[in-house]
Amino acid sequence: MGMRGVAPLLAALLVLTGCGVASNSTAPVGSGTRTASETDPTKPSKPQARESAVPVPGWAGGVVAAGDAAYVVGWHPDGSGALWQVDAAGRLSARTAPPRMPGNPGLAGRDRVFHLEFASADLGLAITGTEGDLHHRGHKSLYATADGASTWTRVDLPTREQPTQIATRGGVAYALTSNCLGPRAACDHATLWRVDPTGGTASKTFDSLPSKTDTSGPITLAAYGEDVWVFLDMGAGRATALRSEDGGRSWRRFDAGVCLWARPVATSSLVLWTTCGTGMLEHFTRQVDTAPPVTVFPADVGGTSNSGLFPLTDTLAYAIVEDRHGVRAEVTHDGGYTTSVVAPVPRSIGRRDFTVEFVSAQVGYLVTLNGGDLYSTDNGAHIWHRVSPPSA
Repeated sequence: MGMRGVAPLLAALLVLTGCGVASNSTAPVGSGTRTASETDPTKPSKPQARESAVPVPGWAGGVVAAGDAAYVVGWHPDGSGALWQVDAAGRLSARTAPPRMPGNPGLAGRDRVFHLEFASADLGLAITGTEGDLHHRGHKSLYATADGASTWTRVDLPTREQPTQIATRGGVAYALTSNCLGPRAACDHATLWRVDPTGGTASKTFDSLPSKTDTSGPITLAAYGEDVWVFLDMGAGRATALRSEDGGRSWRRFDAGVCLWARPVATSSLVLWTTCGTGMLEHFTRQVDTAPPVTVFPADVGGTSNSGLFPLTDTLAYAIVEDRHGVRAEVTHDGGYTTSVVAPVPRSIGRRDFTVEFVSAQVGYLVTLNGGDLYSTDNGAHIWHRVSPPSA
């Protein structure tokens, strides 16, 4: 959606920079974020000339859930990357940005990479760097914080592979690395790492993923504690879906169908919510254990709409849906068996690209991507209030 989000992310993503702030997403801010122009997630963005870019007004570029708080990704007045923590009352607290964090989209190339995810208000992981292409290898690094983004420490994994995805739900943090040169370059190896953001134990892996990726699209990752889901070989009905119930020690395959599995979010060891893309169309699904995924919310939320899925628990999820009637918030309290409309998204912000992240049944945040403003709700998306920007 113009909406992990930033989740997971995102997502994690500075969508405006062509980067992903993701929880488990290929675009990511938090659990479900995307831009309205993201009609084909398998096609990488072309690098944008710095001198021809136009700086984006405002100060906010995305939002990432972190327990009952959230982190706002944006930029300082000079265009450099910035990070703030925001609470339910809309109070902002400046934090330290990870090294090499992209800044204002008008001043940073679209090949810049940024994925961000928090397991709690204190523990988080970030991937920063540059994306590769068919001929050149990108340069990405993994960083961790254990003090609420006051400081960041580089995590050096004993591999030549590049970090591509992170997932932190259920109190366990994972990073996925691969030997892909870029989003559309062939690769044949991927590895899952268990990471301790505190640095107390070294990162470890048990085995490589039992599949040749040879990817034609994004690799996506979701996790909840010891349960991990990885989707490989994306696109054209060739997806390989793998699941581990022991933190990566062993894997089994399951049928993923023809979906481009974007922004998967696990809310427990059994339930996985995700966005299924099929060409220009997409729909939201919920899967319980090994049962086939079931469509939830409207069956068709086309790939160019401001639509996104935001699960909070196994039964509670929000969705922002755009159709010919406008943009509205919907909610389910029973795992998608029934849904109800909460309220329209105000026209003043609903007609522009935006990212959304919910941190509880009542509290959520919205960032307008082409306006750079932050809004919050404390009553379950009924009313959105503009949050004052941080002082210089």
